[in-house]
Amino acid sequence: MATYKIAAPDEYLAITGMGVKSVKITKAAWVWPFQRCMRFSVQPHDYSMNLQAMTKEKLQFLLPVVFTVGPDINQRGANTKKGGANAAPVEGVLVGDATTAAAGEHVQDHRREDQGDALIKYAMLLADSGNHGKGANNHQFLENIVKGIIEGETRVLVSSMTMEEIFTEREEFKHRIFRNIQTELNSFGLIIYNSNVKELKDAPNSIYFESLSRKAHEGATNQARAFRPWLIPPPYVLSVEGCRRVRVKYVISGVPSLVDSSSVRSVLD
Repeated sequence: MATYKIAAPDEYLAITGMGVKSVKITKAAWVWPFQRCMRFSVQPHDYSMNLQAMTKEKLQFLLPVVFTVGPDINQRGANTKKGGANAAPVEGVLVGDATTAAAGEHVQDHRREDQGDALIKYAMLLADSGNHGKGANNHQFLENIVKGIIEGETRVLVSSMTMEEIFTEREEFKHRIFRNIQTELNSFGLIIYNSNVKELKDAPNSIYFESLSRKAHEGATNQARAFRPWLIPPPYVLSVEGCRRVRVKYVISGVPSLVDSSSVRSVLD
């Protein structure tokens, strides 16, 4: 007996079986005998990883990344319902006959099936994960695939670059990671909604970034010691023997012993 299935706002229905060539993706449909219906969520998930990679100079480091990945609900191809009430009737179908109208709907859906539909690819991926178990295992199966793609593409890209290139071309580095990973995810009907590449860190038993930080800190300290202008915070009252008291507003000279009329702007007290 036929049943009418309706998906939740964040779900889709994948229908296979009689009258469906491959997979029918829809939000609501009649499920007829000799057909199967699978619900699947299209909510994206966050994948956080601490990747250990090696540059062209054999320098190892940790690259923390966070990717938000989910099915591409906008890449539907020709697998969308068109026409509505003004659609042309299917040949051989009598208008007003519920049974034949449903059969005509199956014919139209059959014509609309598109193997390039991202949700078809995603539904097939989940169906494959169902062969390994159900429930939480489905998400674990998908997580292993996504993390494997992210880790593999990132390591390949990093191994072709030097550490200096990664630092000087930071935005280009992020763009290439995004592009390479997205190319692989397209095969599964997935899309990157957001990506975040955090600051690079030292790998275990490595002090590369720690040494760079210490060197930069020492350089800034030495530069600060070499240049020390004498700044007297105003107001500062200076008493000079035989002269009136002077309130110093600004000290221009950088040498304390050269405090005279040319180096001090003052007003009489």
